[in-house]
Amino acid sequence: MRRFREKELQQFWQRAKQLRANLLRAISHDLRTPLTTISGNAGNLLHNSHSFDDETKQQIYADIYDDSMWLTNLVENLLYSTRIEEGRMMLKTSPELVSEIIEEAMQHIRPNAKKHSITVNYEDDLLMVRVDVKLIVQVIINLVDNALKYTPSDTLISISAECKNGMTEIKIADTGKGISDVEKEKIFDKFYSGEHKIADNRRSLGLGLYLCKAIVEAHGGSIHVTDNLPHGSVFRFTLPLEEVIIHEEISHNPDIILLDLGLPDIDGVEVIRRVRSWSNVPIIVISARAEDNDKIDALDADADDYLTKSFSVEELLARLRVTQRRLALIQNVSNEQAVYQNGPLRIDYSVGCAYLGDNELSLTAMEYKLLCLLARNTGKVLTHRFILQNVWGSSWENDIGSLRVFMATLRKKLEKTPGAPQYIQTHIGVGYRMHKVE
Repeated sequence: MRRFREKELQQFWQRAKQLRANLLRAISHDLRTPLTTISGNAGNLLHNSHSFDDETKQQIYADIYDDSMWLTNLVENLLYSTRIEEGRMMLKTSPELVSEIIEEAMQHIRPNAKKHSITVNYEDDLLMVRVDVKLIVQVIINLVDNALKYTPSDTLISISAECKNGMTEIKIADTGKGISDVEKEKIFDKFYSGEHKIADNRRSLGLGLYLCKAIVEAHGGSIHVTDNLPHGSVFRFTLPLEEVIIHEEISHNPDIILLDLGLPDIDGVEVIRRVRSWSNVPIIVISARAEDNDKIDALDADADDYLTKSFSVEELLARLRVTQRRLALIQNVSNEQAVYQNGPLRIDYSVGCAYLGDNELSLTAMEYKLLCLLARNTGKVLTHRFILQNVWGSSWENDIGSLRVFMATLRKKLEKTPGAPQYIQTHIGVGYRMHKVE
């Protein structure tokens, strides 16, 4: 038994030594070329910028940016690889629209695309998956980067997504040389970089596809590569489909809450505290508890008023009128603030309508609420929780899927090209922001 353990330990250290050697060899080769290019281009700009025309300068800037983005992606892959080796790749999942995931990935891909043509197509732009969004974005970046490196310029790369056999399937297809059957068996192995030469003369660390496989399988999906006839390759990976049930009725926030303290499953004072964690809606307590301590506890929890039973209907109505006058005073806006203008987008708060140019937008109540909230916070990134609290009246994780769907339908009505939004920007994993359009 002891000899077996010693042999096992020896094999472990041998594998670790080989891994370290492979990693150092790959890094020493792959870091040198982009770093040399960056330092050379930066030196030319520093010492000889006066001799370059504007077009040449822009090309040098683009080359530096592309190389730095390549190095950033390399570092991300190394970090993820280390976490996998150490068993630290913990998934932080949430319901995400596939279209938003791809949109985020494209922000990192486009600077490297150069002369390639990249198209994106969705069978359904409301496809949703429950994933660790940062990891799946990295999968798409790695797959497209692989296609860019191994296919000649002026070739087509397509990204598509569809529902297939109860799963969401995402495809990245290219029209390059393709991959031999022998390579297909090795292509997802660690440090395997293929037999083809890369167009920019840089080799890959051989971690990108290995990470793709590990990440996809950790989500309960699968990944494989096939031929793209008549030539090229297709990488397919699947993710479990997330079903979202939309309950729009939960979005109707109350104007005033009438609250009894004697509730069957929770104390009314605790309800006040929970409501105050996300809302300033007026709360009038109606209770048979007449002791001063009960009134103080409720008012200290931030109730607006306290009405002791029994009371007349007239007194309740009078207190409601006082509360409404206070609300009207707080919510009153000047005529200058009654209309929001952002480029062609105009919102008339007084009549509750939104317009894009001369055309009125046909919005649901939920879409209008979302649009108004974003408009009133133009330029600010609003988190999912903030939006849910202000529009839904709650911040349950289960409501995030509904938020993404409504935001997608709002974009379809507002944006000329939803995949390249002009007004509403997605901050993946964080929230949304309304851009100021000039």
